[in-house]
Amino acid sequence: MNDIDMLMWARGTGWVLAVSLFAFGLALRLVEILLLGWHRDLSVPRPVERQGSPWRTVVNRFLPFPGLFCRSPVTYAAGYLFHIGFFAVLLGGMFHIPWFKSLMGFGWPSLPASVADMLGLTAILALVVLLISRMTHPVKRFISGYGDYIAWGLSLLPLLTGWLAY
Repeated sequence: MNDIDMLMWARGTGWVLAVSLFAFGLALRLVEILLLGWHRDLSVPRPVERQGSPWRTVVNRFLPFPGLFCRSPVTYAAGYLFHIGFFAVLLGGMFHIPWFKSLMGFGWPSLPASVADMLGLTAILALVVLLISRMTHPVKRFISGYGDYIAWGLSLLPLLTGWLAY
């Protein structure tokens, strides 16, 4: 199989398989949620005057709880670096934007190649640091199962293959 055949498979059959798997998983989750049933909301409503801006809530939930960063700075720092790098490369990579444009009908300027390259490499290194942290910390190692390592590999794979392809 040469490069052109692989590209055609990825754009055709591979794309259909990936979207089908995503749609099946999404439908399965929705069915599971609907089968849980609906319960009456017994929580006490918050006073209207104490409700703040929704943007403040987004920022507050984005930041770690006070004191947790001090307990596990490597986990939080590497986690933030991975997510920022991953989404910046996904949404700002020069090879990704034409794909988004073909789906949505509009595009945006891409990040400079050197910046996207650096962010991708940062995300990869952050994942490696998170794996080392997971394997060396006794509690994290004890609570980690095969699914955690599979999720780590599936997070690394698109970053690594994209970085190597570039």
